[in-house]
Amino acid sequence: MSTFKKRYKNFKLWYVWLRAEGVRLYGEDQSDLAWYAKYSRYNCFWWAVSNSGTHNIDGTYFND
Repeated sequence: MSTFKKRYKNFKLWYVWLRAEGVRLYGEDQSDLAWYAKYSRYNCFWWAVSNSGTHNIDGTYFND
């Protein structure tokens, strides 16, 4: 599998996990949180972009 495909697959996993984690931790309504702490679509997108380039969803870092 190409590097781009691996990264995209990892990105999707991270995005879904982050969105679910935000609901689990803070519930659906996160309006009382600061903008940088919210698990909004925007924040989760950028966190997933960052995370998908460095480590897997289980927390292990890439070996290459």
